[in-house]
Amino acid sequence: MFRPFLMSAVVCAASTGALAQSAVRDLPDPYVPPPASTMTIFISVTTPGGTGNFGAEDRPPSGWTVSNISGSGSFDALSGKVKWGPFFAPSFPSQLSYDLSPAGATGGCFGGTASWDGFDQPIAGEDCFATIPAASAWSVLALAELLMIGATMLILRPAVDRRTDPPSVT
Repeated sequence: MFRPFLMSAVVCAASTGALAQSAVRDLPDPYVPPPASTMTIFISVTTPGGTGNFGAEDRPPSGWTVSNISGSGSFDALSGKVKWGPFFAPSFPSQLSYDLSPAGATGGCFGGTASWDGFDQPIAGEDCFATIPAASAWSVLALAELLMIGATMLILRPAVDRRTDPPSVT
């Protein structure tokens, strides 16, 4: 299944000029949702020394239900964003996460921003995905299994000597 994604880590100089900062989203591999299932979205955060404060927000695709937000984060239903922070030195998270439930949705794209000392940058990493309906996933597996059985039968079938006459029935 094709899953478009953007694999680039945006790394910018920190406002202190010391080290690089980044926030990178990681989505699960192609998602096959069983009924009432969830998937977890992870955002890895790198905060350089000398940073005074940090905050982030991520907008999941519309139509999904957000839950289990890490780091005392919250979901703002009006903007459709998961929000964290502000966090103050020296206690910065290295990873943020939240769970999504499909609620009939079929995929979509994310958009988010992380901010270090007021310097905003987009959350990098994977930003779009599509779900594979469970029925389709089972159909693909069943078809692959049938093809393997058919190939095995062709390989293992007994050899027939076609040079002799067929046995006569008396």
